[in-house]
Amino acid sequence: MSNAVASDSNSFSQNVSKLVLDNSAYSFIILNSDLKIVFFNKASEVIFGYSSSEIIDTDATRLVLDSDKKLQKNYLKALFDDANNTLFKGFVEFIGVHKSGAKLHLESGISKITWQDQTFLVLAITTLDKVKTYDPYSLERAFILEMIIDNAPMKKILESTIDMMQSHLQGIKICFWINQPSGSWYLGTDFPPEIDFIIQDKVSQFKRQFNKSKEVKFPSYMLDLENEDYGSISSMTGFKKIFIEPLLGHNTNKNLSGVMILFQEIDSPSFFSDWRWITSYIKLAELAIDKSNQEERLVHLAMHDPLTGLATRGVLFNRLEHLVESCAKSSYKVAILFLGIDNFKLINDSFGNAYGDWLLVEVASRLQIALRSTDKLARFSGDEFVVICERISQEQECLVVAERISQALKRPFRIDDNEIVITSSIGLALSQGKDIQAEELIANASAAMHKAKELGKDRICLFGEKIRQTNTGRSNIISGLHRAIDRGELRTFYQPIYNLSTNSVFGLEALIRWQHPTEGLISPDKFIPYAESSGLIVSLGAWVLYNSCKQLSTWQENKNLSFSLSVNLSAVQLGNKNIVEDVKRALEESRFDPQNLHLEITESALMSDPRSSLEALTKLKELGVKLAIDDFGTGYSSLSYLQCLPVDILKIDRSFIKNLSIQSSNSAIVAAIANLADALDLQWIAEGAETLDQVEELERLGCVFVQGYYFSPPHDFKEISSLLEEQLH
Repeated sequence: MSNAVASDSNSFSQNVSKLVLDNSAYSFIILNSDLKIVFFNKASEVIFGYSSSEIIDTDATRLVLDSDKKLQKNYLKALFDDANNTLFKGFVEFIGVHKSGAKLHLESGISKITWQDQTFLVLAITTLDKVKTYDPYSLERAFILEMIIDNAPMKKILESTIDMMQSHLQGIKICFWINQPSGSWYLGTDFPPEIDFIIQDKVSQFKRQFNKSKEVKFPSYMLDLENEDYGSISSMTGFKKIFIEPLLGHNTNKNLSGVMILFQEIDSPSFFSDWRWITSYIKLAELAIDKSNQEERLVHLAMHDPLTGLATRGVLFNRLEHLVESCAKSSYKVAILFLGIDNFKLINDSFGNAYGDWLLVEVASRLQIALRSTDKLARFSGDEFVVICERISQEQECLVVAERISQALKRPFRIDDNEIVITSSIGLALSQGKDIQAEELIANASAAMHKAKELGKDRICLFGEKIRQTNTGRSNIISGLHRAIDRGELRTFYQPIYNLSTNSVFGLEALIRWQHPTEGLISPDKFIPYAESSGLIVSLGAWVLYNSCKQLSTWQENKNLSFSLSVNLSAVQLGNKNIVEDVKRALEESRFDPQNLHLEITESALMSDPRSSLEALTKLKELGVKLAIDDFGTGYSSLSYLQCLPVDILKIDRSFIKNLSIQSSNSAIVAAIANLADALDLQWIAEGAETLDQVEELERLGCVFVQGYYFSPPHDFKEISSLLEEQLH
């Protein structure tokens, strides 16, 4: 096409575009970034009564109600600033103003265009033939809803709610009383001290009445300050009436999550007619508080042991790392007391797991009483507890604490008609040098505790050189693992993951075993901790990944079947710079379908370095694999950060599945995690199912994917192949 022809074509296009806009039945108005009108077609002149010459280069908000000018201006400014165009919600209804002052019920479609490096808004406006109920506050409530969806802080959401409501309610002041798991507090109007005790008393009365009847009436609770009882307070404060409206949790029990308190300064006849939209703001406040409460509860669950309520291992390490670092710069030391209950397995076997769990809760309670206010207590695992003693100047200080703990646990425990006396073995380690790490300090205290058990139990053992020498076995295990890789002593076992809806195998989890030449088959808990601390886990992990992909890929090709394969990644592997290449190489060389590979990472591994974890997971996700958080609920991950991680699956830790029943609090925990997974569009798997009761309760909670010994223990590849063959036939 010649330049002349192209020029004519462009000119024709521009002229036709202007002709169409000018003669359209729709009002077309174009605004620049200063919200000045730069184009006003003939239909606009008819609708609004202004000529084009009168309106060009004037503020666009002159075409809307005075009461809406600020709101519309903020909305239009937001559209200009919205780089991703996420604020465009289709057509918007609004009340316009004719030149004569008459109100116009209008509807506008809005689009954003760029011309000669400038951005403009194009408004296509039409009048609405049928009169609709107009809500001038819908945009405000949409703004609050977006704040809730975008995880804005609850306090900020409620402050915005107060500002918006008070701007429309003449003579009304508003505040919130919030009732959260962490405590209750007020937000909003600072009412005078003279009225504070009345409010607290009436809120308490309201809570009692509500908890008794669960009924909500309008007005839910009204206090008339102009009667003889409160007349002096009314004249002093200017308030005439107080309304107390409940904020209900959106759950089955409709718990009271707080109240909205409205102080009426003047008699307003429109107050009751406005109640419908006031209620809509109340619903938004309920949503904001509900979301905050749910996150607070789940964060608490993630950071606390579900049985004893004590801090988890992840929280313990996090706290200890900071203490060790600060003590290295001072003359003080930090001490670790590592406690294990003697013969706890015998107690469990004799009285049952329920009694064992009860005993652990009682032990935790006694430990907290025996400790100093500055000591920190955590449940490490099973029957093991760890105490952090801060600002220790000499070892005698923590020996006194250890002895007090030992004596406290020797007092008899009673449950029903049973009385039992227990003893404990306590290992003690102090941070002696500047180079010691938190993990090493824990390991030293653990080694001292095991030494106390070896010496006959019921004693306190201080970590020293002799114990250090006994730890040479650790280096023997590590050197043996090096040889195990070279000599082909490693084995891959597989545990099935079942689909309850189809009653069939959904996938397999790969698990490593060590076929030792003299010790026989060694389980991973005996050598994985040493592999992780030495960095050898990177080689072991790469071996498991490649071997399991190769075995399963070959088998599936021969059988023309497809199963998912789950492989664990440790924190050390995730932090290794070659992890993406290792996974890519395993997939390519084994020809395993990436969509069927599920990489499992524990919460504590993810949160040890969140930024690096996010970067590594993003790159792994680009390979086409699926990502799972293993042992979910036992770590300390931030829920807001969880939404940013590119994960697909949550595996609920086996500790929550244990003793699962309809009456158990574990059912509520599993349901909460399941709801979280559903809200984030994640698949969830329950691991550790061992009984029919557990499986039936999981089915009641909507669980589809389950893993555990109830269905099958881990098998070597030959055995698992036979099991899958049986399923085929």
